Amino acid sequence: MLRIFFIALVSLPLLALEIPKKMDVDTGFTKPNAKHIELIIAEMMKRNGIKLNYRTLPNLRSLKSANSGISDAEAARILTINKLFPNLVPVPESIYQLEIVAVSKNKNLNIKKLEDLKPLRVGVIKGMKIAEMQVSAIKPKQYITANSAKLLMGMLEKGR
Repeated sequence: MLRIFFIALVSLPLLALEIPKKMDVDTGFTKPNAKHIELIIAEMMKRNGIKLNYRTLPNLRSLKSANSGISDAEAARILTINKLFPNLVPVPESIYQLEIVAVSKNKNLNIKKLEDLKPLRVGVIKGMKIAEMQVSAIKPKQYITANSAKLLMGMLEKGR
């Protein structure tokens, strides 16, 4: 199981230890998970007297928004995401856990480890960086990305 973390972009006021009055926080998660994460972050902000502006964006756009300073933070990413997005500063407190799973129409397929995906066509949600990194590292037979889990499932159903 992967631990997912709240990742914050440190802006100049935050570096000066000034507590912001309002924070714009983005997430690449979709409903219902995005709502669950929003409730957790909203409570954190409320306890610290910070008004929250929470947006759900496509995965990659959400990361780029926080990394470039358009938003103040990115919600629920892996601790090491700052290796790809260096302006994100990890807040090492787990708020969410997630399992990465392999889904197939082949009932006889036996996946025990990532390397078992190598001879297969593998689809990943675009912007889900941990899955993208791990799958690209094993170099599967074919590597496909889609904008959502729903689109990936549709592609699987159609044999694509």
